[in-house]
Amino acid sequence: MYKFRKFIILSLMLGMGALVSCEDDTGTAIGTPYNPSQPVKLTSFEPDSGGMATKLFIDGANFGNDPTAVKVYFNKTRANVVGSDGEHLYVITPRQPGDTCVISVVVGKDSTIFDKTFRYKTMITVQTIAGVKGDYNYTMGDLTSTRLDQPSTLCLDAEGNIFVSHWRVPYSFIVINVAKGISQELFTGEALGAPSADAEGKVVMAGTDSGDGYLQFDPESQWAARRRTILHPTVEEDPTNQKAFTINYKHGITSCKIDGYMYTRSYNGMVVRFDPKTRKGEFVKLNPSGDSGTGRVTDAGYLNPDADSFPYFDPNHPNIMLVAFPGHHCIISVDIETRDASLYAGTYKTSGYQDGDRLEAKFNAPCQICSDSNGSIFIGDTNNYCIRKIDSDGKVSTAIGKGTISGYQDGNAEDALFMGPKGVAIDKDNNIYVADFGTNGSSGHAGSNCIRVLSIQ
Repeated sequence: MYKFRKFIILSLMLGMGALVSCEDDTGTAIGTPYNPSQPVKLTSFEPDSGGMATKLFIDGANFGNDPTAVKVYFNKTRANVVGSDGEHLYVITPRQPGDTCVISVVVGKDSTIFDKTFRYKTMITVQTIAGVKGDYNYTMGDLTSTRLDQPSTLCLDAEGNIFVSHWRVPYSFIVINVAKGISQELFTGEALGAPSADAEGKVVMAGTDSGDGYLQFDPESQWAARRRTILHPTVEEDPTNQKAFTINYKHGITSCKIDGYMYTRSYNGMVVRFDPKTRKGEFVKLNPSGDSGTGRVTDAGYLNPDADSFPYFDPNHPNIMLVAFPGHHCIISVDIETRDASLYAGTYKTSGYQDGDRLEAKFNAPCQICSDSNGSIFIGDTNNYCIRKIDSDGKVSTAIGKGTISGYQDGNAEDALFMGPKGVAIDKDNNIYVADFGTNGSSGHAGSNCIRVLSIQ
């Protein structure tokens, strides 16, 4: 009987014109207006649990018939009130208000709270937002027609735009706006390394393979690609030539909150930092005696020469730069203040798949690193076909995917499969975006060729 009554109420609220009001065919509001001399009463709500966007019906009295004048809160998070006829409210639950929610209704100066709680169910799902598995015919436009061919790495700016380094011909750099449902090519013709936004999350930069260059994408210039050069110290600034550098094949770039510099590591092993505003750079010479593992830092202060790398600063220790080495199957930490280096996670030069303590865990080609608002670290463990997580206690677990099992499957987090997740990035709501690069071999084109997202709702 209650479900039938809800159906009638919903039909009245949605069938009589605009969603924000309940009116009959003559335009007259349905139900009783709010009476400020009478109390607002709460009787019941249905259902008693659900996730984001659950349709909730509240019974009571003196709500009024203007839904725009009614405020409903789940804890401190405001819900969307779709309709009201005075005795019934039709409400859409908000996103992640908390596991146990106290529902309060505010009309005018009256605020009333239910004596029972609503149980919020967190839903975690994996879905593809751009690209189609098996279709590598590179196309930009609306997301339904966007096609990718080995999206490599990615980052997000403060506005939630997704920037992707695309590593097959045509080598390109693209931006995806999920809210608008579009993709756009910003640059083509050269392979770019893993991108990063500056400390303000505004300007996006990506290193080039050759020389001292990088590309800059600024929203104030409509994301037009601007080629920039890291400037070397002058003789006056560096008379002993200690800060001079030679840099190429910059596979990753990252911003440091301590000094505001952008850090990168060259394929030759040099760690270089530069000021994104002045572009002045310098060689960050590491301390060989501060290397807790044999051979990772050379006598010249280089870090692991002749290897790809992806740097990222530890959110829990902002002086520590983590550097993932896919060819060495581990993550190295570099203290930018002491210039010491040590093994952070994995087994140096030994691939495998094992969760547990970070120094006992095993990875297989770990690539891009990111972190969530809780300080947990996530890594694209490419050849284990999954996303690994390192929590603040140093425990490694498999966050998404089934380690060592390759495939392509969206759905719940437990069943999701990947074909080679290389790039990872996280937005302010802790949704994890993944560039599912895939394995390619000499023939190329194999893999899911998609941008996927694990959304928490």
